[in-house]
This record gives sequence, C-alpha cells and structure tokens, in this order.
Amino acid sequence: MNDEINSLAIQDNLSNEDIKNLIYTIKGKQVMLDSDVARLYHYETRRINETVKRNIERFPIEFCFQLTTKEIRNYLKILSPEFPEWLLEYIYTQIC
Repeated sequence: MNDEINSLAIQDNLSNEDIKNLIYTIKGKQVMLDSDVARLYHYETRRINETVKRNIERFPIEFCFQLTTKEIRNYLKILSPEFPEWLLEYIYTQIC
C-alpha cells in the first residue's frame, strides 16, 4: 500500500480554489468524496477504495468513513443530485 500511496502524484492543474470546492462538511467534518480524492491524485476511485478495503486497519475512522444509505441520499441532494449513490463508497477526512 505504501508504494501505491507514495507513487501518487497530486494533480497540478487544480487551483487552491478548485480544491476548496471539493471539500464538504459532512457529520461536522471537512471531507472529500472518494472520487474527488482519486481525481486529485490521478488515480481510479475503485483502486483507492480497494486499497482502503485491503488495509482497513491502516485507515482509522479519523481518516475515512462510509455513509449509510440514508446519509448518502440526504447528502447527495446537497452535493450533486445526479450523482449515482452506488458510486459513493468512502468519505475521506485526511489525505496523505
């Protein structure tokens, strides 16, 4: 996992303002959606989520968490109504 994370390159064509627009407040925490983290690091969303699932002991609740189906539906109304809820696996509170 460390090799995967260390090899990630942060996308350099996003401005600070663009990145700020990817941050939401959910459950009182500043978070990013898994798809936005993947885009930021030029990585596939499913690969980031697979890494977390394979190494869940390395990713405590303070780092990332999953929403319930009800929470997903409520937040997607705010975030992006056209976003398919089945795509949202993890919410990240910290980025390496």
